[in-house]
Amino acid sequence: MVKLVGFKRFTSKKGNELCIATVLRDATTREKEYGCVGQVAEDIFVPTGQIDYLTEKMIGKEIKLYWDRAFLEKIEVVG
Repeated sequence: MVKLVGFKRFTSKKGNELCIATVLRDATTREKEYGCVGQVAEDIFVPTGQIDYLTEKMIGKEIKLYWDRAFLEKIEVVG
């Protein structure tokens, strides 16, 4: 499960509009082997086409992340 706990919109030094989503997810098996317990908080760059997608009403909701290898392609609120 991945839960949206916050986000931040800002403009980069180069003038690009960006958004970072902060999410909570369960620790992976590998992370647990290295001593992690519970959940992990991560900051994830939102895809360029979805910079304005996230709203305050989505905080605390479950989201689905669609990855293409190392790149996030889409965020979708499911809960």
